[in-house]
Amino acid sequence: MGRSRRAAARGTYAFTPTEAQGGATCVIALSCTDGVGTVTQTTTVDIAETNTAPALSNLGAAVTTGRNAPGTFTATATDSDVPAQTLTFSLAATTCLFTPTVATGGLVSWTCGSAVSTCRVDVRVSDGSLSDTRQLTIGCVNAAPEITSTGGTTAAEGTPYTYAVTCTDADGDPVSISQGSGDTCGGTVTSTTYSFVPGETLGDSSCAVVIDCGDGLTTVSQTTTVAVAEVNTPPTLTNLPATVNAPLNLAGSFSAHGDRLRRPGPVADLQPREPRRACSLPRSPPAAS
Repeated sequence: MGRSRRAAARGTYAFTPTEAQGGATCVIALSCTDGVGTVTQTTTVDIAETNTAPALSNLGAAVTTGRNAPGTFTATATDSDVPAQTLTFSLAATTCLFTPTVATGGLVSWTCGSAVSTCRVDVRVSDGSLSDTRQLTIGCVNAAPEITSTGGTTAAEGTPYTYAVTCTDADGDPVSISQGSGDTCGGTVTSTTYSFVPGETLGDSSCAVVIDCGDGLTTVSQTTTVAVAEVNTPPTLTNLPATVNAPLNLAGSFSAHGDRLRRPGPVADLQPREPRRACSLPRSPPAAS
């Protein structure tokens, strides 16, 4: 009597439990057939719940805030665990000289000091068992002053030009106003007012009014082009009035000098107000004999 031979088949069943299956069971059902008959095997599998750490989704990050000003940043986090777990935010180490705080929903708040600086604070989120910690970089920056006024763009020879300058600073720092580099009008600044008197040589041309405003850390400039109108100035007699002496019955002369301030202009035309006349005196009658 001969021996019967057994046919064998081998295979591998595999799966990866999902988050939704954690803490539950599932059934593995396997069938095997030889073409004539089929057998089935079932196995119940208990799937353990595994905690997944939450993750901060928008950190690390960097933000800037003005000196002496408040700032905020809202940290956000995700957690793939089902059911959803309660996430708690907190702050860990920090290099900031001021004290940041964090609210329940991840809102980080702070107020910068008076110094320009950069620091970091570690933000942490936890599900009660696992946590994630990442850095928030805070820059305390100086807000540059701003010149909010506008200077006049026209002037005239010999007429004073004035410009009352308004400059503000968002940090509340005291500001100083001065004549800036590149100013060609030649004015001066007294307190907050720039002024100059256009000279004859500026007529029918333009010059630049340059204003600087600084808060001790940052300086801003404003340039205004001023068109200077030409103004005609009357000529001036420079050696009159005068007194001259001339002999009787002889012709006399006097050279009148005129000066003009205009650049350029017609030459002064000097005309006597009245024609010159020779002076004569009647002779005395002869004495009686």
